[in-house]
Amino acid sequence: MPPKKKKEKGSKAIGRRLAKFSHLQGKKLLDVCSREFDMVVQQQVEDFHEACEERLDVASGKLDGLEGHMASIVAHQEMRVAEAHQQQVEAVDSERQEKKILCQWLNGFLVSAGEEPNLDPIDFAFARFALNMAIAADHTPVAKMTEARVPSFLVGMLSSSNDIVLGPSAIALCHLSLHSDAKVPIVEVGAIPPIARNLRVCPSPAVLTQLAKCLASLAQNAPNKARIAGDEGMAALVELCAENSDFVDSPRCTHGVRAACLSALVNLTFQSDSNRNLLVELDGLQAIVEACMNSPDSHVIEQACRALGNIAFNSSYTAQRILQKQGSEALCSAVTACDVHADDRILEAAMIAVANLCNNETNQTHVGAGEAIKLAVHLCKHSPHPHVLRAAANCVTSLSFKSFINKTRLGEQDAIPALLHLIEKHGFGNLDKSEPFVWAVEAACRALGSLLLHGVNQFIMRDLWGLKTMVELCLTTEDMPVLHAASMSVCAMCPNAEERFDAHDEGRPLQTEQLDTIPALGRVKNFLFGRTQPPDWLTEAIRTVALDEDELRKEKTKALQRGERMDDDLKEYVIRTDLFEERGSLVLPDHAVETAPELSSLSFKAY
Repeated sequence: MPPKKKKEKGSKAIGRRLAKFSHLQGKKLLDVCSREFDMVVQQQVEDFHEACEERLDVASGKLDGLEGHMASIVAHQEMRVAEAHQQQVEAVDSERQEKKILCQWLNGFLVSAGEEPNLDPIDFAFARFALNMAIAADHTPVAKMTEARVPSFLVGMLSSSNDIVLGPSAIALCHLSLHSDAKVPIVEVGAIPPIARNLRVCPSPAVLTQLAKCLASLAQNAPNKARIAGDEGMAALVELCAENSDFVDSPRCTHGVRAACLSALVNLTFQSDSNRNLLVELDGLQAIVEACMNSPDSHVIEQACRALGNIAFNSSYTAQRILQKQGSEALCSAVTACDVHADDRILEAAMIAVANLCNNETNQTHVGAGEAIKLAVHLCKHSPHPHVLRAAANCVTSLSFKSFINKTRLGEQDAIPALLHLIEKHGFGNLDKSEPFVWAVEAACRALGSLLLHGVNQFIMRDLWGLKTMVELCLTTEDMPVLHAASMSVCAMCPNAEERFDAHDEGRPLQTEQLDTIPALGRVKNFLFGRTQPPDWLTEAIRTVALDEDELRKEKTKALQRGERMDDDLKEYVIRTDLFEERGSLVLPDHAVETAPELSSLSFKAY
């Protein structure tokens, strides 16, 4: 009830009670009035006390709410302060870490970790610019870089004597040169002379590695090869690669430097006959052969093998010079030191180089007298890698091409069982499993066809019933290169008309007549040469196998009348130059610049 109405109600109640005592007089009336007055005052005091308590309760509630609100405001402010402090701490740590990363990266171009960097603001600005250009090379169009004359500015930085400037500028040029559109402009602004000069005088292996990688990348362009050789780039690479690093406190030519130099020489000699001859004249073979034979670094050995293969490619002169420098022994030493499962790139490069060395009968005999035959057969039997199997089988073909000495040696080293094992393992079965090995099986069939042109090897083939495998392969394979190569060995095992007649006359069975030889060769003819003239060796094999007894007798009579055998010895089924190949070397961006996010983030910070 509201206080006003409560007071009115109390007053009316008091009035009614006093009205009842209106008949009293004097002291009695005074006593009654005093008692009623005391009661009213007591009631008012109680009401006032109650109202005060209510008001105090309300005020206390408001104070509690205000205190809680203030506490929440203070807590929120403290949290914001803590977050801002943490952000500032992280920003400072990040900035400190980025500067530390940059210092470590720049210090990596010094000759030794204990050397004090000689860095002034100009050199630091150049180094930062080169780092930005190295990062931007993968994200900025080459046209924009060339229009801004970035190649010219980077080439100008190569004249600095500070390794901290040379290293980043070489990396930036190398990254930019990975784009085919930038290779020629970089050379045209005069990059080769300062690179060649620094290769001769720079003491830092890290800088030399980047300079050699830059030349390797530029040499992937055909017109640049002659420019690099003419501006003494190749001579500088050969001199650096030939430097002795043994028993030297701070060698210039470390394993990384030598691998980069060899990679550049690989690309310089790739598809360049003039550079092959120039490298020989510069006496670069000795350094390459020694690297192949003695280096403990797998990347150095791989690049050395590739360089020897490119130098020997389709050139009897350079191949002979390599053999004079014991290049064949070095390649065999590299193969012997390799793990057949892990070092597949070295094994492939070495087998390609050995095959390229066998480009004439003299070189074939020299190479076959060493360990090359044994190692090639071993790889054909045990390597799990299709590209190594293909290279090893191709090497067998190159060794045996028109060389009866090497055909005999290969037969004695169980080359025929090894090749048959390769064909049986990877030439049949599920297409998904056999498809990666198509070219390995094709090379093995081609090698087998060359070996079977030797009569002794044909006896080995008959004892192994290898003709059955080859006939089944001709009847089942869907790969045209394999079908063509498999028909070579089948035709090599087919006797001529006189041999067939003599076998029938002596009562000897012939495997070609016991197997489905005619359907197999017919499938080859129809599938591969349906509307074209098949090669003579296939036509002659089909003809002689299909002769009946009367036709064989007539052919024998004609041969006796001529006083000679009816058929000449079969020629090789392939062309020698088809057995040779050369390879370039892949150039990759700098690993630290390419993969470190801290360095990439620095490209947008100006400190």
